[in-house]
Amino acid sequence: MAISHHPLAYCGNVHPAESLADLQRQLEKHALPIAGAIGRPLGVGLWLPRSAVRSADEPGINSLKNWLQERRLSVVTMNAFPFGDFHARRVKERVYLPDWADGERLEYTEQVAELLASLLTEGGEGSLSTLPCCYRRLTPNASAEHYFKNILRCVGRLKEIRSGQGKTIRLALEPEPGCFLERTEDAIRFIQQLREYAYSQSSEQGDAVRDHLGICFDVCHSAVMFESPADAIRSAAAAGIRIVKVQISSALELRDPKDRAARKFLSQFVEERYLHQTTALSDGKLLFAEDLTAPQVLMPDEEWKSCPTWRVHFHVPIHKTEIGPLHTTTWAVDDALEAVAALPEAPDLEVETYTWDVLPAISRTDANDTAMGLAAELNYAQAILDRLGG
Repeated sequence: MAISHHPLAYCGNVHPAESLADLQRQLEKHALPIAGAIGRPLGVGLWLPRSAVRSADEPGINSLKNWLQERRLSVVTMNAFPFGDFHARRVKERVYLPDWADGERLEYTEQVAELLASLLTEGGEGSLSTLPCCYRRLTPNASAEHYFKNILRCVGRLKEIRSGQGKTIRLALEPEPGCFLERTEDAIRFIQQLREYAYSQSSEQGDAVRDHLGICFDVCHSAVMFESPADAIRSAAAAGIRIVKVQISSALELRDPKDRAARKFLSQFVEERYLHQTTALSDGKLLFAEDLTAPQVLMPDEEWKSCPTWRVHFHVPIHKTEIGPLHTTTWAVDDALEAVAALPEAPDLEVETYTWDVLPAISRTDANDTAMGLAAELNYAQAILDRLGG
């Protein structure tokens, strides 16, 4: 059984782009050297902000499609999670806006789906990863039903694309720490509830959910929530919920919080752009800090300090098992891909380290060359896939 039907991809949200032309320039600068370095077919998971998606026209899309095909770059997935400027000076909690109750989220996602459909080959299949409904702090009273209407409309549009164009695109909810769906079990329960509701409305709506909605499994997020990645993936399969996409990623891990020098080293990862949710287990209870901050790291309270391990939602290069005195959760990548190999339906696979621009110098090698760093990650992941027969 193939682990994936498409070339291993890297996630293009690492590249800032405000238009299709910007995106093509970024791919020329990074994707072509990566393809040359790995010496095999390369997949690219594209990302564009709303402004770029709205302004994309048919000539520009066709030009990009031809450019990709001529350079043998495969595109079957897009990241529709970040809505605005993902490379602004400060992104943090803004990445979760608008949420799935907002019509702008629906409009953006449908437009991304139509763009992806234009790039897919005849009869092709693709995926869109997306926000897991909302960020809890921003919508503290959220309920599952709050998001049913817009997600149903979106999967209905995906069904229309398949009927009209013969191309199948699936929406993949991506659980993330601190969100309405933060564990795989949350996403399973939500999709089951939505599917039941959809079938109560009509068989057509139920079929649309069944065929076009699943989970984007982010290995870093799963590890930060102290899930067993393999068990989480198997539980989705057992529930009849499709793992549509896997984002191959790794988190930071502090294995001795009492070690002051290690905590001081960790403080160098405090940065202004992205939210770095931090967790620990204290007697089976999950401790949660919304962001990695200097006070949290340098002056933790006794409960945090006495925990055996901290994990930080900071995507670090997956080919690194250690960074100074810190460890990473790269072990979870091996576990997750082994479970993926047993799935009845192969998901799209994408290496998602988007943090190269904010990684402290102490954690970077590869001559500070993002393209070569990404190539090293892809080679690492491909070696695992080869070992598993992918």
